[in-house]
Amino acid sequence: MISFRHKLFPLLAVFVSGLCHAGGSVAFEDVASLLRAQPVTQQWLTSTLVLPETADAEIRFGNQFVHLGGARMGPYTFRAKVKGVAKPAEIDVTVCTVATFLDKSGRKVTKSVEKTATKVEEKLTVVLVRDARDDAAAVCPAE
Repeated sequence: MISFRHKLFPLLAVFVSGLCHAGGSVAFEDVASLLRAQPVTQQWLTSTLVLPETADAEIRFGNQFVHLGGARMGPYTFRAKVKGVAKPAEIDVTVCTVATFLDKSGRKVTKSVEKTATKVEEKLTVVLVRDARDDAAAVCPAE
């Protein structure tokens, strides 16, 4: 069993490192479209926080993704300020998502994702909110 893990880990590491090039910023509208799927959460965030114009995507697809190279996906993180406070506190918000890869016909892709996926659809799973002064990284729960 240990031998199997030692063989599996490098394969997973190569796949994940290829997928997870440095993220990058995206227009906040990309995140807002995900938030609209949960109107109560969106309403709370927009009524409580001053939201930014951009957010950081954690994942950027590498060039091995024939059709998606350079595209970004969540989780998304942004810093916002609390509304109605004399000295606004800053809040870090992480929008966690689950992705579905689709081919050019709109069918779900599970094999050879790098070569056949032409689109990625994301669904919001959870929103994490924490004090920006906290040094601990927010971690999205595993699906």
